[in-house]
Amino acid sequence: MPHVAELQGLFTGFDVAVSPERAAFGAPVLLLGGAISAIFWRRWLLVSQAPHVGEVAGVRSNYWEIGFLMLLAFIFLLGTSASGVPMVLPLLFLSAACVLPWSTTIRTAMMAAVMVGIVQILAGWVLSIEYDWPLSPSVGGVGFGLLVLSHAGVALGRA
Repeated sequence: MPHVAELQGLFTGFDVAVSPERAAFGAPVLLLGGAISAIFWRRWLLVSQAPHVGEVAGVRSNYWEIGFLMLLAFIFLLGTSASGVPMVLPLLFLSAACVLPWSTTIRTAMMAAVMVGIVQILAGWVLSIEYDWPLSPSVGGVGFGLLVLSHAGVALGRA
């Protein structure tokens, strides 16, 4: 007789089935990491785009760069342990890559990336239910499709 966790894994995909305890720990920590990123995005943009200007302004770019990489690694490791690699990679990178070609400011890019991530999850969830596909590859496929459509739209707009 199958265990409840095994049945849950069959319905949602083994790569995204999360225990309530892990979700209760992971969600607030990941939200805190996102809030830290949203608060310090201007500093990290300055450090990444013009490190010498940041140094003249008194910003120690090495510390900020190390802090950003540590935060990214922390979010990546915690996110992959909570929801699996196939789910984190499309949401972390594909949603940002979709909006960057047509975003005018960092703030709009961040908000649009969140919206694209939500669309990825919802569309991937619907596809996984309708076609009996695993959730993570469905989310990744939707993200890749949105990436192609976004870049094609920008290329057609320039023509």
